[in-house]
Amino acid sequence: MHQPSLENVRLAQKHAEESWQHGKHVYEIGRSLETQGSEHLGQTMKRAGEKIQQHAKKSLEFAQLAEAGGETAVEAYEQAVEEHLKAAQVHVEANRRYLAEAKRIKQENSPNPQSS
Repeated sequence: MHQPSLENVRLAQKHAEESWQHGKHVYEIGRSLETQGSEHLGQTMKRAGEKIQQHAKKSLEFAQLAEAGGETAVEAYEQAVEEHLKAAQVHVEANRRYLAEAKRIKQENSPNPQSS
């Protein structure tokens, strides 16, 4: 494989930084949920936010190694992409859990049309 382009490496860095911010937002949502009485979901979201940030940090570190070039640039770029993918997967799963809980709460709080 040939060296990753500087443009692709910089995009990987940008995506890593954006993923880190997403992790921060997911963590903050978790904190908010905890204060609103959804302790379990809040803790789950906080852990997901932390994992997203960890993967994003690794992605950024690998992208920076790739930018330096040299023999390990290709492998570093591949690892940057892999860590970004892991962050995205955790984010998707956190969204699924959040939406499932929101749906459950909505159903619990909706009037039952068959009971009238």
